[in-house]
Amino acid sequence: SVVERRALRESVFPRLREHCRHTLGLDVRVIDPFESSDPSHWPDENTRQQLIKDCRESSAGPFLLALVGHQYGTASLPAQVEVSEYQLLLQESQQAGVSTQELERVYQRDENTTPPSYCLRPPHRHTCRPQAKVKEEEEIKREEEELRKVFQTTVSLCVHNGLMTPQRAHSYYRSALDADLRFALDNRPDNDIIRRCLVYLHKVINAKGEREKRQMNSQLQPQSEAATFDLRTPTDEQLFSELCDNFLPGLITSSQLLVYTTTTECDHRHGYTTARRRSYAESLCQQVYSDLVGLIDSVNILETSEDSQLDGALAREQAEQEELCDILSRLYDVIRPEEEEVRAYVEQREQQRPLVVTGGPCTGKAVLLAHCAQQIKSWLPDCDPVVITYFCNLSINPSPKHLLSSLCYQIAGRYRAESSSEQNPSHLDDPSCITNLRDNNSNCSLTSNLDPHHETTTREHVTAYNQDLSTISCPDPRGPNSGIIKPDICLSELKERLSSLLSLMPSTKQPLVLILDGLDHIKNNFGPQIIENLPSPLPPSVKLILAVSSNRTQVLQTISPQRNPPHCVSEGFEKESGYVCVQLGLVDRKQCVKMLASLLSGSGRRVTSGQQALVNQALTSCCLTLYARLLHLHTSLWHSG
Repeated sequence: SVVERRALRESVFPRLREHCRHTLGLDVRVIDPFESSDPSHWPDENTRQQLIKDCRESSAGPFLLALVGHQYGTASLPAQVEVSEYQLLLQESQQAGVSTQELERVYQRDENTTPPSYCLRPPHRHTCRPQAKVKEEEEIKREEEELRKVFQTTVSLCVHNGLMTPQRAHSYYRSALDADLRFALDNRPDNDIIRRCLVYLHKVINAKGEREKRQMNSQLQPQSEAATFDLRTPTDEQLFSELCDNFLPGLITSSQLLVYTTTTECDHRHGYTTARRRSYAESLCQQVYSDLVGLIDSVNILETSEDSQLDGALAREQAEQEELCDILSRLYDVIRPEEEEVRAYVEQREQQRPLVVTGGPCTGKAVLLAHCAQQIKSWLPDCDPVVITYFCNLSINPSPKHLLSSLCYQIAGRYRAESSSEQNPSHLDDPSCITNLRDNNSNCSLTSNLDPHHETTTREHVTAYNQDLSTISCPDPRGPNSGIIKPDICLSELKERLSSLLSLMPSTKQPLVLILDGLDHIKNNFGPQIIENLPSPLPPSVKLILAVSSNRTQVLQTISPQRNPPHCVSEGFEKESGYVCVQLGLVDRKQCVKMLASLLSGSGRRVTSGQQALVNQALTSCCLTLYARLLHLHTSLWHSG
């Protein structure tokens, strides 16, 4: 698949990147773990699976593009084997008189894996001279091929003796592409597959010409005399058929996986020539570009208003802020008691003062508020709250004018989006949006040899296509409270616009919860200026939550005099308390230990009893959840050997 992958890299992905940048303001990142033509340079199975997982989680659009060609490919040595199974393989090999010395040399026991396993050692390369390096790499290839034969022979022995099921044995025979496709697609929810994965299958009839067949027969003749002892060992043809004729078609039916099949019939005399391959690569590039643009634009259609003509920079920033909130909320690993205080504030309908969450650096203020933002709708089941989070110190432009402009844009946009969905709730689920788009796009590509139900791919290739694609519903630019911001608008006009939006749009049925984090970290004293431009007291049905470091007294002092309602004393509040305060403290060390153990377990790792003493000592010196998460990244690399 070298020709096809190179063609995609050179002609498709640059065009796709330009399309997304110019039309959507988004970037596209492409990762090809099989870019090298030398399998010894491919990342191991665990690394490839982590790449697929990261792409699946971080991309809001397509994340997988797979090319399946007409050759199956060789199996890789397993990256790790559980201790009990590894010992079984050694035992059966030794009883059959097969030497296990090389297997024992390249695998090392690791007690840090869950469960404990034998892990493949990385190949050692010491030579720097080019000629010697080539010889060394050739030697490594020969060793790996011999190890594969020993491993598969041993697995076949276990199947033959009834000690391993054929289904389990297949995992040792599968090629890297087959294994990666099953990891990415097997037993996954439909929303991980629908409109997120593309598979191109290329079947070639008479791929080998007569001359090539004669050469292969002469090479295979000596091997045919030494028949294998176990006829139940699956051949490459059987494994390839299982992948292309059973596994992938099954996902088309169950999960609406997009699989495109191309069949090329070659002249039996010449086989699959270079010219035919080049022609297929050209048609593949046109089809891939058309399909990816269709999928990406369909996401945009599903998530944006038809008449949207708003400022692209504000739209992109809102998408980034929403994605950032979602990412931070996933870092909420320890339940904090302060969460209940935030909930109590949100549930108080008559409260017109802001809530200020204070705490030291890295105590988890942003993570707590991001988590609370995800919970607010469940806290207020009797209404439909609009929740807007804004991480000020991560904004592309931290000036008061830009921040207020962004808040005006988001508030107007979110309320109009809610209103539009109530008036036409089925619009966003209308499948014609995608059908019509794909029909239009199909006219732009050469698809005469591509079946519209199935399509193409090249051998041994999984390209993880990862993009940050987040789009939003936008307000009507013609409305009086639209999010359109004129470039020359002044700060006082923005303040009036924000006050108007906060007074007119939120209601008891649709309250607004506005969460601002990082005001105290903005340079040039912008934080206090922004606070001074927020209305005080807060309008009804509006809740304002701020996160401020406890040592940033200037911002706290700015809030107090601004937030005193004229009648606050009669309500029993102290004059100096212009806000409700929640103090966020450190978590208990035992909670950090439990959190670290959970994170390690989730990544298939653990620490040994000897290593636990070092972990306890580290967490005693620093009881921050951020430190525990960083410690997880470090300890996950530990090996007991």
